[in-house]
Amino acid sequence: MGVPVLLSCQLRPALNMGVPVLTSIQQTEKDKQTIAHAKTKLYQLASGLGSNLAFRPTNLSSHHLMGTTRMAASDEHGVVDSDLKVFGTKNLYIAGASVLPGGGAANPTLTLTALSMRLGEHLLTT
Repeated sequence: MGVPVLLSCQLRPALNMGVPVLTSIQQTEKDKQTIAHAKTKLYQLASGLGSNLAFRPTNLSSHHLMGTTRMAASDEHGVVDSDLKVFGTKNLYIAGASVLPGGGAANPTLTLTALSMRLGEHLLTT
């Protein structure tokens, strides 16, 4: 697989700087299998509760972009290190759901709050 997330830079004159723009996202085969499994379980659960799920999203992961800038031990397996710093940069950090490996059954807000607080501590001490 190639690069899972591609970014480009668009110049924003009002900001006098460039901003990153998401160009494309490539899902791994495991991502696709996980999404398909989640859909199946969601429909089974809804059916068991008497619902026919009139709304059927085509891509469950499109609602929350999780796992697009994954945290990893090296740039071969992810985008940010354990301090949320983008590999190969000196001062670019990402604090959001995208650093998680993927979506889970629970809302990630508490985990993201803890990661953000840890990042703040790190930035204060470096």
